[in-house]
Amino acid sequence: MRESAKDAIKTLAPIHIGERVAVLRNGSVLTIRAIRSDDYARETAFVRALSSGTGYRRLLSARQLTAEDLRRFVQIDASRELALVAVSGAHPGSIQVGVARCARIEEGPDFDFAIVVADAWQHLGVGSELLRRLLEVSTAAGVARLAGLTLATNEPMLALARRCGFALRRDPQDATVVQLTRDL
Repeated sequence: MRESAKDAIKTLAPIHIGERVAVLRNGSVLTIRAIRSDDYARETAFVRALSSGTGYRRLLSARQLTAEDLRRFVQIDASRELALVAVSGAHPGSIQVGVARCARIEEGPDFDFAIVVADAWQHLGVGSELLRRLLEVSTAAGVARLAGLTLATNEPMLALARRCGFALRRDPQDATVVQLTRDL
C-alpha cells in the first residue's frame, strides 16, 4: 500500500550541512551554515537590531520575540526543522546578517519556511543566497514542499520567491497576505 503524502515524511533525513561561502553584489563575503546552539548571543543581537518594519514583515505582527523563542530558534529539532544563518566577519567576531529556516507543519507534508535579513544587508543578495541554500538543503533532507506567507506589500520577497520558482497566491482568508509554495 502506498503511503499518503501526509505520512510521507515523518522526520527529516539526516544530512550534513557544510559551510558555504557567498560573495554578495557589493563584494562582501558571507558564510552560510547551519545554526548552532552557541549562536544564541548572535541570534539575539540580530533579532534585537531588526527595524520594526523588518520584524513586522518577518512575523506578520508587531510581536516581540522572547528569550525562550530565541533559545528555540538556535536549539532546533533536527528531525523536523532546518535553520541556516548568514554570518559576516571572522570567527568568533562574526555577526549574523540573515537567517532562513523551515519546519514541518504538523497538519501535513508541507514545511513552513521563512527568511529575514538585517536591514543594512538587504538588497545585496543575502536573501537569494539563503533561499537557494535552503532549497538545496531541504531537498537533500527529503522535504517535499516548502510553503510560507508574506505580506502582499513585501515586493522584495515576492520577487525573490518568483525568481526561485515559488507559486504565489493571495490568501483567500486575508488579502494582505500572499501564500508561497514550491514543490521540491
